Amino acid sequence: MITRRKIIPVSLPDDRLLFLLNQTLKTELTLDQFLWFDIETTGLSSKHCPLYLIGCVRKEPCGFVRYQFMTESADDEENVLRAFLSLCDEAMCLVQFNGDTFDVPYVRERCHQHGLTWSSDRLIHLDMLKKIRPWRNLLGLSGCRQKDLEKYLGIFREDKYNGGELIQIYYSFERFHRDDLYDLLILHNGDDMDGMMELCRLLAIPLFFDGEFSLTQMEKARYDGNLPGELILTCTHALPIALPRTIALLFSDNALRAEENRLTLRIPIYHGTLKHFYPNYRDYYYLPDEDCAIHKSVGEFVDRAHRVKATAATCYTKMTGTFLRQPSVIYSPALYETHKGSSVFFPYEDGCFSDPVLFNQYLQGIISLAKSGKE
Repeated sequence: MITRRKIIPVSLPDDRLLFLLNQTLKTELTLDQFLWFDIETTGLSSKHCPLYLIGCVRKEPCGFVRYQFMTESADDEENVLRAFLSLCDEAMCLVQFNGDTFDVPYVRERCHQHGLTWSSDRLIHLDMLKKIRPWRNLLGLSGCRQKDLEKYLGIFREDKYNGGELIQIYYSFERFHRDDLYDLLILHNGDDMDGMMELCRLLAIPLFFDGEFSLTQMEKARYDGNLPGELILTCTHALPIALPRTIALLFSDNALRAEENRLTLRIPIYHGTLKHFYPNYRDYYYLPDEDCAIHKSVGEFVDRAHRVKATAATCYTKMTGTFLRQPSVIYSPALYETHKGSSVFFPYEDGCFSDPVLFNQYLQGIISLAKSGKE
């Protein structure tokens, strides 16, 4: 077995990295209790294809140290697994990229093949891909591979091969033990490990958008010099979270911009007449002359010639004024353009966002629209 140990730089300060990790996991661990790891295998079948390299990073007094345990032949796999398990014994949390799906079950099966016991269930697992992938649309990413996310952060690798392409290179190394082949194998795994450390910066994204905000400023933008056309909301996050880069996008007639710990939304203001529909239309009469519905307890006093039984489409009262669109029924009254209209509105007035609980529900609904990528 070949063992390589190297101190590596990590761009995040220790306190920021620990803050992101503990906030994500709702834990109070120390940095030396985390173990980042990634494996390289000779195929996709954990039953039949040995692994040949395990890379790990952990915090030591000298800094962040990358360990790489590599087999020189298939006979070395057990030694590589034992070296990895030894590091696991000192950890409380495993951090991986797509590890819950691939790396963890793969190592577990390879340990089983060698009669080794890996008590991975006692460890907390943090799969970076699972945390970040739901935000792919909001980040404007076409893919969510580790290299895609590294590119998003402005990280560009030195290695030229992917894991599948390196399998034949490993077999060549196993046969000839050439240094240039070894360097290619170590470089790819090393870049995976170093990149994974940098991807921890992206943990700020779910923490930011899933968190609570305070409305710090609200202003109206006027388009025609008369009626306001847009409402601009500026919000500050409740936690000291700084996004790794500015996020800006347009969706569903809204504009979102997030930078550092601030979120700005530009929301269109609608002017006109909308309808509030009553759900129990059988209890109402519709008055065609007045174009509104009234409850039967009152409608009984209206001349029969001026009333008809209300239907779901005519059981409404109208409201004229200024409105904001809401992602779901959060604020009341809920107003629509038509009975089957998909857009729901509420009256806009000073102080409409004064309730912080309702405001954060509204904000989370807007963020969910951005997250979904729907127009």
